[in-house]
Amino acid sequence: MDADGGCDEDVAVRQATEAEGHAAGAYLAHPTADRAAAPGFGDFRGYFAQRKRKLALQAEQLSADGSSMMFSGVVFHINGYTQPSHYELKRLLVERGARFLHYLAKSEVTHIVASRLTLAKEKALRAYRVVRPEWVVDSVRAGRRLAWQAYALGAARMPPEEPVRMAPEVPLSLTPEVPPRMPPPPPANPAAAPVVDRFDEGLNRPWVRRNLATAPGFVERYYASSRLHHLATWKAEMQDLVGRLRSQQQQQQHRRPPAPADAGSRVVMHVDFDCFFVSVSLLGRPELQDAPAAVCHAQEAAADGSTSQIASCNYAARSFGVRNGMLLGQALAKCPRLATVAYDFAAYRRVAQAFFRVAVEMSDETQVLSVDEALLDVSRRAPHAEAAARLAEDIRARVFAATGCRVSVGMGPSACVARQATRRAKPDGAVWLALEDYLELPLRVTDLPGVGDVLGGQLAAAGLPHLADVRRNGLHHAQAAVGAANGLMVYEGAWGRDTGPVTSDTRRQAFGCEIGWAVRLSTAAEADGFVRQLAEHAYAAMRQAKRWARAVTVRVKVRREGAGKPSKFLGHGVCDAVARTLELRDRGVEHVMGVCCEALRALGVDPLDIRAVGVRLHRLEDDVEEGRGVADMLAAAAPASAACAMPSASQVDPEVLAALPADVRREIEQHYAGGSTSSNTGVSSAARPVARGSRRGRPRKLQLSTRQQQQQQQKQRRLTDVFRRVAQLDTVVPSQADATVWAGLPASVRREIAREYVRERQPTLQPPLPEKPAAAEDLAESEPSLCGASRVEDVCRLVAQWVEMADGCALAEDEDALAEYLEELVSRRNVVRAAEVLRYLRFCVGRWKPECSEWRRTLASVLARVNRVCVDMYDACLDL
Repeated sequence: MDADGGCDEDVAVRQATEAEGHAAGAYLAHPTADRAAAPGFGDFRGYFAQRKRKLALQAEQLSADGSSMMFSGVVFHINGYTQPSHYELKRLLVERGARFLHYLAKSEVTHIVASRLTLAKEKALRAYRVVRPEWVVDSVRAGRRLAWQAYALGAARMPPEEPVRMAPEVPLSLTPEVPPRMPPPPPANPAAAPVVDRFDEGLNRPWVRRNLATAPGFVERYYASSRLHHLATWKAEMQDLVGRLRSQQQQQQHRRPPAPADAGSRVVMHVDFDCFFVSVSLLGRPELQDAPAAVCHAQEAAADGSTSQIASCNYAARSFGVRNGMLLGQALAKCPRLATVAYDFAAYRRVAQAFFRVAVEMSDETQVLSVDEALLDVSRRAPHAEAAARLAEDIRARVFAATGCRVSVGMGPSACVARQATRRAKPDGAVWLALEDYLELPLRVTDLPGVGDVLGGQLAAAGLPHLADVRRNGLHHAQAAVGAANGLMVYEGAWGRDTGPVTSDTRRQAFGCEIGWAVRLSTAAEADGFVRQLAEHAYAAMRQAKRWARAVTVRVKVRREGAGKPSKFLGHGVCDAVARTLELRDRGVEHVMGVCCEALRALGVDPLDIRAVGVRLHRLEDDVEEGRGVADMLAAAAPASAACAMPSASQVDPEVLAALPADVRREIEQHYAGGSTSSNTGVSSAARPVARGSRRGRPRKLQLSTRQQQQQQQKQRRLTDVFRRVAQLDTVVPSQADATVWAGLPASVRREIAREYVRERQPTLQPPLPEKPAAAEDLAESEPSLCGASRVEDVCRLVAQWVEMADGCALAEDEDALAEYLEELVSRRNVVRAAEVLRYLRFCVGRWKPECSEWRRTLASVLARVNRVCVDMYDACLDL
């Protein structure tokens, strides 16, 4: 230290600065002087060359005063914060013969001094001698250079710590009286230690390295022990099981699937297990039935700092404040007597299968929501509240007898009402909730299924935090806040209505996988390798279901800048999510993996900041066998036509029967001889509407039948409509016609005369007038419909599927069907519904076909046709 309190380095810097100032002044005073003689301020490279020469000069001055050369030949670089300080280490080394590199040059350096390294730097410097500062201090204290291997940093890498408060630097004393560095004392109360202290162990421990995302076989091991993966897999398995059981049930009873009940008479049950995982896991632990218990991976009851998450806890534990998803360490702080039990995946699967067998047997229709949750439509078994309550108790008793676990049942006129009833039924109860009571509840929009924090925040920002606000402001306000589809879903839920029926005929819309634990990547190659593993896993699941994808989305969670350490060990912590979607041009697995890597690179994310990666294969289509045409696929996807009623034998005119062709007449006589008054003869496959949700096939183009065809299938067929072979008029010859003249007529003229002849001879074939007023379902048939869909949400769903699944432009018959439906709405003075469908069509075109001019032409054509009807009726056009 000098007299002014500054250090030697400060003196050297001031001297060098003064020298540079004199040189610069001389250079400015003589602008024509040779630049090579100047200190190099002309460019960036010259400045740093001059700076390196200055630092080397300072080092030579320090080494000239040294009395020992124990570090002779050592070329060192100091990385990051150290204790002793950067200056003290440099002085100790340079005074004893070492050469200091202020900027790391890997071709020159022999030793790197560091207290800790990041994972990336550790890998980059693996081939170099990286030592801790203690090597320098201990060597100076011993008077000789010690072996560096004992002080190698290497496997002792430490993770980043909290910001360090810099203490005033004190000159290092080399006397033996200096006390050695002691580890910090343990906390006075171990139970109060923060959970994040576990992260001080770092990522270089052998167990951690074996379980990072870069380890071989990580994806397979992760999914083998992942609760969420088993839930997703079992849900698809339970859906297949329910479909098979329902088909077997219908075959045994020789009946078709029951038609959906009227909206006013629906009874829907929501059945949910009480604490599913822990209830099943405790079946073999009767001593813990009444004790606080939870299911999680960690089984060390004394692990107060454990970051293992609780998957399920029983009501005894919840009484202490323990909740699902809580960290085990936090849960033990609330309930020290909490018992932990291990996962039993085989038992979960066995119980779920038994539960859904009971559900299918005791309901009209079953929809799988999760491995422990289902919706049951029991409208025909229990048409009113009292019958539903009795049936609910039977279901609860049957499920307990089959599984040993308790379930709660919520009942109501719709699925969303039944879900709210289940909340009031838990635990181990059954509750009926009427629609008028549902509308009185102070529910928030986030209480609806499918509305999370993001959607709820958007609705709250639009002034719609509660369902009452949604009902008061109307559908348009909700759709303006969250879009057409989400707005419709929220609006219908606010009124206690469902957007679709309870059905077991559900198909997966995507295949994918996402991992957000132990994802610690260093290089782009490791990131590509990890995303390829995820893509291969998702591809295998898709091919097992015999489906193909036309698009892939790669979703990445990136560590948010300034975010601290995650609370869960090796978790992703606070992140920002980014995603990229690309089209798939080939069906091979290598192509899919390559496109996923391309999407990841397009995001431009630093691999060091990646904390979670997900791959999603979507826009699915069925696997069509080679040689199978589109017509075959459409025919397989079309539902069987409904049976139609036949006129009684007394209604058949004998004269008309005699005029029919011989083979047709024989068929009719054989039919009535068998005593049957119904026929399964349906319309031709060309007139059948294609069911996009069919289990056997899913065409890429949505074929819409026209309104006239749809109504023709629903009405009672006349005799000439039922027996299509009457259309073979070439075999009919009027009795008054000359055979020679008849044969000389053109075929078209003969058919027209024969058609008129048959029509004149069958005046009694009109159906009899109804003797009683039409039933409610007959009156409903007169409402305009599109492919059987009459409710606006069902029509919007058809329109969305039509636009999304179409490869190119819209088919003319599809366009005509939609335009005729909208024209019928306007003609019946339902302009508001027609405008809603048109707005939704415009939204779908903008979302899925934004660059397709043909779809914009289709939208304009449909709108023009609807506006022509509007002008005729109202002398005005629709304003979308």
